[in-house]
Amino acid sequence: MAYGVLDASAALCAITLMVLAHSGTGGVARLLLALVFVSFVPGWAVLGHVPVAHGWSRVALAVALSLTLCTAGASAMAWLAQWQPNVLLDLVGGASVLAILASRARRR
Repeated sequence: MAYGVLDASAALCAITLMVLAHSGTGGVARLLLALVFVSFVPGWAVLGHVPVAHGWSRVALAVALSLTLCTAGASAMAWLAQWQPNVLLDLVGGASVLAILASRARRR
């Protein structure tokens, strides 16, 4: 499986979604990017640093981990009465991109 393509796609998804969110652009493209982001990117970024699972099992694990991380972040913000979804996107998206870049640099 080509992890480099998935790394690049995940980083591009996060960056594009952050740009669209801050520009106020809406629509189907942003909705689909948000769905891909929440269900894949953060988990994929974390798994780049953990030698667990390979192939499609790694992708499936990334989905479960991403949904867990995003739900935990949203729940924490709601419990603290600090609901700011753009801040959450910036934190999770920025951390994901940095983690993906770090794992790519380490693998070289």
